[in-house]
Amino acid sequence: MRRRRQPTAASMIQIGLAGILIILLVLLVVWWGDGLNSYDPEEGTYQYVAGVKVDFSEKATYRNNKGSVSVWDDGEEHTLDSIPILYENERKMTLPVNMIIMMPSQSATVRRVNYFTTIKEKNGIVTLEKDKKTADVFGGFLYDGEDTYVFLERMTFYIGSRKIVMEPLSYANVAYKQYVEYYNSADNSHEWVSIDDIEIRAESDSGYTIDLGKDVIDMGSGEMLIYSAVDSLKVITMR
Repeated sequence: MRRRRQPTAASMIQIGLAGILIILLVLLVVWWGDGLNSYDPEEGTYQYVAGVKVDFSEKATYRNNKGSVSVWDDGEEHTLDSIPILYENERKMTLPVNMIIMMPSQSATVRRVNYFTTIKEKNGIVTLEKDKKTADVFGGFLYDGEDTYVFLERMTFYIGSRKIVMEPLSYANVAYKQYVEYYNSADNSHEWVSIDDIEIRAESDSGYTIDLGKDVIDMGSGEMLIYSAVDSLKVITMR
């Protein structure tokens, strides 16, 4: 009967090294995947949740897991929605979810802006930034496909007959016949308003109007429903 060869010290070392390499490879894949789905602002941020301002420290980490968004801060996890992440004393915000971008005054083309894209505004120019790539946009708005709109140009915002002038990087969240919550970057003001059968709309100086309760846009030639299948769209070109 043939005797089984015992493993040598050299072969044991090789097996051990192979095991270590496999573990490192698994950790690298996990780390790389988490890097795609997480965002570390490395500065203080905040978000309005149900009308209440919630502050997060510079150590906070935001995560997006298949559209479910949360933030880890000081050992605690908070679940978020599509409301933009804001920064103190800065004209910028970060998107926690994918959003549609429309620029009605320039083109009928609709594109997607991916989550954790940061939006900045300076001297009337709005810049999208993600993974060290940027794109300048001139007007239009973002829409999450459900209730949240981010304005990329100056808009006149109406809650019934009440009029509010909003600067770029303002947003509104509208639950039809329930409430409207808005943030105005012009003065960093925020308000949550209970509504019933009140029209909520935004008018652009460039000639289009959005009915935020019904998710309908009128570009001067008649109304149409705003496209809402966010993830089916091509991503906006950034360089």
